[in-house]
Amino acid sequence: MRRDLEESPENPVYLDEGVASWIVRKGFKTVGIDSFSVDSLSSENLPAHHTLLSNNVNIVECLDLSSVEAGIYFFLCLPLKIEGCDGAPARALLISYS
Repeated sequence: MRRDLEESPENPVYLDEGVASWIVRKGFKTVGIDSFSVDSLSSENLPAHHTLLSNNVNIVECLDLSSVEAGIYFFLCLPLKIEGCDGAPARALLISYS
């Protein structure tokens, strides 16, 4: 994961290609991030997107987990099916096991 100091005043975190490859090797099915993109906002070739999506890893962006306490949860993401789009708004649910 990287934080690009030249990216913007907010310095969004993103995944570099090596981290995306590690996620694929470890067998993750979904990855979530609280930024607008898993790639640097200045990226033109979107290496993390391509690595993850070409290996059937779902991407959920713009998550707000700031009020979630550490623990084990079941994550459910229900995207709207919008024909002809490469992304969609979704209802994301976090269900506690406690």
